[in-house]
Amino acid sequence: MESLRDSGKIVGSPASLRDIAEGCGLTSPLSLQSFLKKRGCPYSRCIQLHIKILHSPTNFTVDEMIEAMRRVYATADIRVVAASGQNLSSSVSSLLLDVDVGSCSGTTTSEQEDLFDLDDFVGNDDNEIVIYFVRSTVPGSNGCATHPSGHPGAVIAESASLWTLAHEVGHVLDLNHISGEDDASGSCVTPDYTRLMTGCSTDNITGTPMLDDNEVETMRSNSFTLSC
Repeated sequence: MESLRDSGKIVGSPASLRDIAEGCGLTSPLSLQSFLKKRGCPYSRCIQLHIKILHSPTNFTVDEMIEAMRRVYATADIRVVAASGQNLSSSVSSLLLDVDVGSCSGTTTSEQEDLFDLDDFVGNDDNEIVIYFVRSTVPGSNGCATHPSGHPGAVIAESASLWTLAHEVGHVLDLNHISGEDDASGSCVTPDYTRLMTGCSTDNITGTPMLDDNEVETMRSNSFTLSC
C-alpha cells in the first residue's frame, strides 16, 4: 500500500474514503464499511486503548474524541483500536475524580499511581495504553500523559477538547510540544494551531491537525505501537 503521507514536511489529510473509514474504526457509512471489509484495514501499525471512565467529559463524548484521534493518526498510517471500555463512575473513590498530577513532567504522584492501578481487562501493561477520564486534574489542565513505569496511559479531564486525547497519547508515544511557541517565560508567542502537538492548548485547533514526518516516525517506531 502506498503511504498516506504526502511528500511535504507536514502531513495532513489521508487518502479519502472518510479517512480510511475513520482509522479503520468502521464507523462510517455502510458502503465504506463494505469496502474495508473486502480489502481489510490497510494500516501496518496499531495502538490499543483501554478506556476507563470515572467522570464523563462535558464538551465532547469519548466516542467523538476516539474518532477524532483516528482521523489524525490515520495520517501516520496507524490504526487506533479501542480494545475495552469500563465505566467506573459508581465504583471508585471520589478522591480520584480530581487527580493530583503534580508538574506532569515525568514523575507521578501517589494519586496517579492509585488511578493507574485500575487496570482491569488490560492484557499487557507494557504496550496497551490506558486512558482515564476524570473530572479534573490538579493543577487544572485538559489532560496529562505522565504515567507510572510499565503502565502507559494518560488522564483526560472533563474540560478536554476534541483533540486532547490524540494529543496526550502523542506524548505517550514520545512526541513533544512543537518548538518555537514558547519564550523564556513560557508564553505562547508563535502558536501553530494546525499541529496536533501545539503547546498552546488544543482548544484552539481548527480542522484536523497535522503531524510532521519526524513525529510520524517517532510514533511508528515507539514500542507501544504494534504490528497489526
